[in-house]
Amino acid sequence: MSRQYRFTKMHGCGNDFILFDCFGQSLFDPETMALILSDRHVGIGADGMVMLLPSDKADFRLRFFDTDGTETPLCGNGLRCAVKLAVDHALTDKTELTVETAAGVFDAACLPETRSRNGKTADVRVDLGMPGLSPDDVGISLPGCPDPVMGAEAAFGGETRIINAVRVGSRFCVLFGEENCLTDPQGETFDIDRFDLDALAAACTRDPLFADGADLCVVKVLNQTTLAVRTCEARNGETRACGTGACAAVVAACLRGRCARGTDVTVRLRGGEMTVRYGTEAEGGRIRLTGPAATVFDGNLLF
Repeated sequence: MSRQYRFTKMHGCGNDFILFDCFGQSLFDPETMALILSDRHVGIGADGMVMLLPSDKADFRLRFFDTDGTETPLCGNGLRCAVKLAVDHALTDKTELTVETAAGVFDAACLPETRSRNGKTADVRVDLGMPGLSPDDVGISLPGCPDPVMGAEAAFGGETRIINAVRVGSRFCVLFGEENCLTDPQGETFDIDRFDLDALAAACTRDPLFADGADLCVVKVLNQTTLAVRTCEARNGETRACGTGACAAVVAACLRGRCARGTDVTVRLRGGEMTVRYGTEAEGGRIRLTGPAATVFDGNLLF
């Protein structure tokens, strides 16, 4: 027997999600719902699904699901969208709040001064804590691997690459295009917009170098405060924006001397721009992600 559910479709820079406010409803089989509803042909269509639930540790708790129905511990843009939804649905009367996830409890803020006139869009800032940088954190099996895993030579996809590995919820392999001699399909100089990301990502996710697989970020450094980034997620493929991927790219850029810690770095993605700040050691080495979260529509479904 089908049940009726209320949902909200949202996106952060084009990274879109189906969100369920579960303070007044329960989902019977969220894994199957995520698999079916995320399909862009026969479902609502999204890069993933998010559940907002009561918490005894924070203002609310989140569960994140990839398009294949697998639950994942953290999603930066999904978290930002959920914070805006919580404020919109009056689940809290605060604009600065705490959010429980499987990856930990994070501080977040919905910035009221950025809210659009129709209320559909507002910037949301989240503190994602400190990145994982050790070989164990990033799940890499590589003899003589440096700690942190920055500028390491490793063979995958049939070639030796210079890799950087960062864990921000998920594990990311970060490649700087120029130093890896990545070219566009015509074999010319590195063009991040034309580069064949899917082919390299497939090699990355299958290679035994990464014990549990890894998402792939390819980065072009535009200047000391601006990066262009594309991310291909192991389960979801390339998305128009990946918040945790943007964070991983900035962390790698800072540790490799391309950007400065304690500085706001603009990350240009296919779906828009976000700002990432990787704090100095004196600031606790924490990552702060800020960007727009937008409501697309509300709806009801039978499932």
